Amino acid sequence: MSGKPHGSSLVRIADALQGELDLIVDLTIDQVHRELASYVNVPDSELRISVESNLVRAVGALRSGSAPNVADMTEAEFTTRQRAAESVPIEDIMRAYRISIGVIQERFVELSTAHRAPSGVVLFGARLLWWLGDAFITRAALVYRQISIDSALHDARKRTEFLRSLLTDTLDESEIVRMAAFYGLDTSATYAAVRAKPQGEVSVEELRRKLQAGGSSPGRPALIGVLGDDCAGLVSKRPVVGIPSLVGIGAPVPLTQASGSFRTASRILEVARHRNAAGTFGIEDLSWRLAAFGDTEVGRYLVKRCLEPLRREGEFGRELVETLRAFLRHGQSIAKTASALTIHVNTLRYRLRRFEELTTLSLESTDSIVELAWALELAAADPNWGQISGAPE
Repeated sequence: MSGKPHGSSLVRIADALQGELDLIVDLTIDQVHRELASYVNVPDSELRISVESNLVRAVGALRSGSAPNVADMTEAEFTTRQRAAESVPIEDIMRAYRISIGVIQERFVELSTAHRAPSGVVLFGARLLWWLGDAFITRAALVYRQISIDSALHDARKRTEFLRSLLTDTLDESEIVRMAAFYGLDTSATYAAVRAKPQGEVSVEELRRKLQAGGSSPGRPALIGVLGDDCAGLVSKRPVVGIPSLVGIGAPVPLTQASGSFRTASRILEVARHRNAAGTFGIEDLSWRLAAFGDTEVGRYLVKRCLEPLRREGEFGRELVETLRAFLRHGQSIAKTASALTIHVNTLRYRLRRFEELTTLSLESTDSIVELAWALELAAADPNWGQISGAPE
């Protein structure tokens, strides 16, 4: 906004305002302290500098007949950053500026009356001061928003650095205790490490927030960070996430043993991922499957022994594989398996007998059942294990 109606009148009033600097500063500081408790730790010397700067800007606007734009309000950025560092909330920063500009406006009107300024001059000057205040507050809000973003990013980096060091066992005990206290972790309690991946349209940050909320209990907050594309951290209870995700959780341990729990959680996550699973999984959910996926040599041997003979049977071999999966899924019950597959019990018995003939395994042997379950688990997770879906040789 610019223009200079009765410019000489505005200049005289601006000069008079400048001459009342000490009065305006004292009135402003007194009102700020009376209305804003958050300014108790802001030194008067700093407030004086801010109020003087506000008056200089106001006088300049009145003398030039134009208010600055938002980009020109560099003092607003400086003041906002200074007050934010002193833990003054943005609403109080804005209120303090309104107090400052309000004192200036009040003296402007009083001086305009004393100088018998025309009403048009008074109205124009008041509008200039209003626009000046609006530009300051707009710049302050933008700066404070950026400060909040920068602060959040800084906190996230520090949290991630701590968790990465803790979960990879690169912190000594004294450092663990110090950092745990900073993040509100109870060093006398146990925590379970988690590692998780978002699924579908869920973002990793959304999953992090859900894990932190769902894995916290009263007095024992969870602490979750983002490690690459995964979430990782510590929970005080098994988390209920409520969004599409895959979560591996280790055993509850003291903080000094978190790295071991994290290795378990990572392994659980990987096995569950191979199984195309969703939800939260611990050792109790996957049990022997963790060992199955962990020993490649044994796995290859069992796939070859239990499933390779079926591959040579082509389509019938694939049918046998699905039959065997159903047989194990239904507790090796002939009646339940036949019902689930909608086939006659004699058809089922024939298929099971044919499997035993092809592999020389006995489905009445515990060892054979364990070996078959192991092989089927690996083949279901990765067709390359058994290549059952391939063409017959």
